[in-house]
Amino acid sequence: MTFPFALYETATGKVLGTGSVAYEEDLALQAREGQSVYFGTARIGQRIVDGVAIDCPDTELERAKALTKQQVEFERIRRTALPIEMDEVQLDADATAQSNIKDKLVELTYRLGQGIPMPAELLFWRDYNNNMLVFSSQTEYQAWLGRLSIAITERGTRNYVWCWSLKAHIDACATLSELQTLDWA
Repeated sequence: MTFPFALYETATGKVLGTGSVAYEEDLALQAREGQSVYFGTARIGQRIVDGVAIDCPDTELERAKALTKQQVEFERIRRTALPIEMDEVQLDADATAQSNIKDKLVELTYRLGQGIPMPAELLFWRDYNNNMLVFSSQTEYQAWLGRLSIAITERGTRNYVWCWSLKAHIDACATLSELQTLDWA
């Protein structure tokens, strides 16, 4: 196994070189005074800013726009993974929860299609606070999970729309001052 890395100027974040090593310990030998090591994939022409490799445009405004877009992307991801409320219950909606919902919907669809009953003790879901939600039938359980899946994906789509719109506003900013006062709502 090898580890990708980039050497960069500590003061500016400018990527000086990239490579991979078999052992992370070897990286300390490659950094000179005034240089740092970034663990991950980066390319020459990028900068390491707040632990993230970003493309580095020529002007201060373009650099600020690129960093702001990266922050918007992180916020979209954060918002999408937050718990979601449905039927006055807080439910997990992160990637693990979404995978579990998808898997359970596939199982229920198969069981219902094949006439294979689900044991009553398996007709449950745990909410965000680890309270047990119990269902009286496979059909009720499948319908509830379907509504949860729709709620999560609809929120995810709305978060993408928000992200794209904000990035368009970032692109339209003509000054650093305008960029710094941008409304993220």
